[in-house]
Amino acid sequence: EPQYIARCEANKNIQVLAVYHILKTWALYLQGHYSEALASFNEGEQRFIAVATQGLLPSAEHRFNQSLLLLALYPQASPVEQQQSWQQLEANQVLAKIWADNCPANFLHKYLLIAAEMARLVGNDWEALELYEQAMATAKDHEFMHHAALANELAANFWLTQNQPKIAQLYLKEARY
Repeated sequence: EPQYIARCEANKNIQVLAVYHILKTWALYLQGHYSEALASFNEGEQRFIAVATQGLLPSAEHRFNQSLLLLALYPQASPVEQQQSWQQLEANQVLAKIWADNCPANFLHKYLLIAAEMARLVGNDWEALELYEQAMATAKDHEFMHHAALANELAANFWLTQNQPKIAQLYLKEARY
């Protein structure tokens, strides 16, 4: 990895580095390495302008990753950090809504999943559950199986916090499937 990054830096291949960090952030998030994922996100953010003008997909993935990380780190954040995180989440959701309205097949499930997690954080449990289900269905309908799995995993985590391991197990099985 250090050699690859050094070669990209030496060749001034900023776009490749930006996409690399978007993908690395996603992989680290999935592994639960949130601090490392945040560091990778920040590296990508420094190079983000190189891909922001190249198309929507890297931009959408970058902001989706950021939202997932902010949500994962939110409970441990200070009140000031929580306020800043919430403002960024809302800003990201404004963009996600525009993307979802214009191309629901590619973006609606992401918007719904972040909305579900936001609802969960503020204690709107039933809204969160409905949004998880919508995110799962939309992701499956449009063959974003990795996002459907993530929605199931996050719904399972919700049920674990409600001390409902049997229900959580159903969602975890579906995530694995």
